[in-house]
Amino acid sequence: MFEIIFLIITFEPSKPNPMKTFNQFRYLTLTTFFVCVLSTIIYAQTSRASFEVAGGPGYSFLRGGGTASSVPDGRGFQIGLFTDIRINQVFSVQTGLSFDRKGSLYPTEWYGFLYLEEEHLKLNYDYLSMPLVIRASFFKPVKLYLNTGVFLARIHSLMLIGEGTQGGLGSFNFTSFVPEYEFGLVNGIGIKVPLHKQLELTAEIRNNRGLSSVKLKDEYLFSGSPNVRTNLTTLLIGISIRLGK
Repeated sequence: MFEIIFLIITFEPSKPNPMKTFNQFRYLTLTTFFVCVLSTIIYAQTSRASFEVAGGPGYSFLRGGGTASSVPDGRGFQIGLFTDIRINQVFSVQTGLSFDRKGSLYPTEWYGFLYLEEEHLKLNYDYLSMPLVIRASFFKPVKLYLNTGVFLARIHSLMLIGEGTQGGLGSFNFTSFVPEYEFGLVNGIGIKVPLHKQLELTAEIRNNRGLSSVKLKDEYLFSGSPNVRTNLTTLLIGISIRLGK
């Protein structure tokens, strides 16, 4: 049995307001309770948590963009900070925050960019993305792992970039015309190589396959295409630091 004793000292000469005292008491009680619970969770999960900084180049293309499928694919990348909470010896849950560059190339003639000399323009979808995946790890000391889950991303910018006939770069900002959010599936396979007792080198091939359409509103780009979806496959190289013992 636990007993909680609160000592309230007041310097007001008048009689304290009972309702105010009750609210202070309730606030202090709830604060103490949540601090204790949070401290317990953090302490209990310390030995199960690890943090990972990872990033790398990617291969990106757009699906369902009409003749966009015949256009040479664009280059992408992904870089982020992730956390992994171990459930047992095999399974863990990973989440985090990353910056993703997706997109493709875009034919100049599709939108009448006559003063741009390049045959294709760079179409860059930049996102802030949060994955939520289940990871299964096998073997030791070098671990093989498989990832599967989902991601939710918020658009950062959408730029159409090309080199002008008079030199310099021409850029067109379409951010306000693209859907604000995107969601999709995450799948990957990778390895963890121990470097130290609590330090590991990670290497993973990860695919982010968009399920929601990222087609621009008002038919600015990809006119006549019902849906346009992203696909980004990256080689992520990172360092993982395991907390606790």
